Amino acid sequence: CLDKERNSAAGQVSASGSFPCQDKNMSVQPPRRQLSREEQTIRDYCMGEDGRRKAESTVLLHVSHSNLKKTFFQEIRLDLHMRIGTVKQKLEFHCGTSAISNRLFLYDERGQVMSECEDDKMLGYYSPYDGCRLHIVDDDPNSLSAGGWLEDVSLVTKYEISEEADNARQNTYRKFK
Repeated sequence: CLDKERNSAAGQVSASGSFPCQDKNMSVQPPRRQLSREEQTIRDYCMGEDGRRKAESTVLLHVSHSNLKKTFFQEIRLDLHMRIGTVKQKLEFHCGTSAISNRLFLYDERGQVMSECEDDKMLGYYSPYDGCRLHIVDDDPNSLSAGGWLEDVSLVTKYEISEEADNARQNTYRKFK
């Protein structure tokens, strides 16, 4: 199988449509195309030295949530020109907390509160820098995340069925076996 990439590049495929040394239970990834010099130059420019190139008005922030103790979002890219209300709307897709019923706090890398963010101000007003943390405080008492509902699976009622009812069902795995 060491010659798999060479065989695929040379077009040596067996009559069954697989590579000569391909195991039937393994999936084979097509070989990656070699980038041209121009494509590699563009890729290097976009990625930067550390693979994290970003615009000067972009900041990489960590995000934590008052109700989600196990979930911590790493390096969300945000533009400094975004209004805090828009930031809240973007974060709503990550954590599920409504933009209307939350407050945002900006923390430095030592965990000290820098400020509470107001909806009408731009993110850049608070001078965040890479490594700072936005903390979402969920003020909705009926939030799905309150009480651990999004993280603790023991709170979810499991579906249970009696043996008799399960045996009476058609087209089940048990009958297939």
